[in-house]
Amino acid sequence: METGDGLGRSGWTVDLSDDTTTKVCLDLGLDTVQFENISEGAPDCFQLRSTTRPCLDGLKDLINEMKVFVSRAFVMALY
Repeated sequence: METGDGLGRSGWTVDLSDDTTTKVCLDLGLDTVQFENISEGAPDCFQLRSTTRPCLDGLKDLINEMKVFVSRAFVMALY
């Protein structure tokens, strides 16, 4: 489950093999991800959401894969 904390870090809850859970949070920092939208000169029919949706969906999938990878690595490091 995705979660975060009061410090603005991104994170998720990890189920451990002993049926407990732990919260893992990462501070990615502002310099890790940047987004800039420049649509000057774009056609009038340009729709930011529908145009960028495939890229955002792909990025979402990549982030979810990384969460699984980091969760497994974290659990393995505990044992």
